[in-house]
Amino acid sequence: MKNILILGALCASLLLSSFAMGATDQPTGYLNASSLLVRASSNVDLDWKVQFPGGNIEEIVEIDEQEDTVKTRTKTKVKVRLIGSGYQDVYGRYGPIQSYSKFSDESRHRPFFIGTGNRINPNKVLKSRTVRKNIELNFASRGVVSGTEDTPWWRLRWNGWRTMGVGHGGIIILKNGDPAPDFTPEYDNQISAETFLLPYLSEDAKTIKIGSRDVIVLVDLNKSSAEEGADYQDLVFLMTFKDENDDDDDDDD
Repeated sequence: MKNILILGALCASLLLSSFAMGATDQPTGYLNASSLLVRASSNVDLDWKVQFPGGNIEEIVEIDEQEDTVKTRTKTKVKVRLIGSGYQDVYGRYGPIQSYSKFSDESRHRPFFIGTGNRINPNKVLKSRTVRKNIELNFASRGVVSGTEDTPWWRLRWNGWRTMGVGHGGIIILKNGDPAPDFTPEYDNQISAETFLLPYLSEDAKTIKIGSRDVIVLVDLNKSSAEEGADYQDLVFLMTFKDENDDDDDDDD
């Protein structure tokens, strides 16, 4: 009976732990019993191992808010998604965007997302790979000065590139527990950054609530600061870091 109580307590503890943590923080492991059926007066041998993910975001990456960089402190796996874009004109029409990734150990820029915000699937991983220590995870993005998804590409005029790692502004990097941004969109018909961040906010919407190994990156594609009117909803990235021995496949392209 004692072993059964221990088994129940262990299972309950694991279950509560998984609810209390983000999706990337859930414990893993196994629990084995020497017999599946146990009589009330019998004993059973239990064997278990529980592994809790180690390290918070500060132990995995270094965030430089001046240079707008995310740099790995240890070897890790990173998955990057776009969770939204409100890059729209005064009429609410989506403008084309180009976004490329270039980690500091990569020889060239690689297409990350090309299209308009209404084409973004927030559940789709757009980049996934193992990264060594001391690697900057940089992205460069730009949006059109004017035009929509129906405008021929050869007629589009583009703003300059908004690039991580150069400190030109227009980028905000957020981690769990940071104050939630509160920016008003430039146009009434634009979607705000808060719309995309709702699943990642505390109940009072005042604090970022994500996994302890996640980072959110907000990008404004044509203004460099809130003083200039930046609303930081043009592109919203989500970076998720995992243990290097994670079984997920890497992105080799």
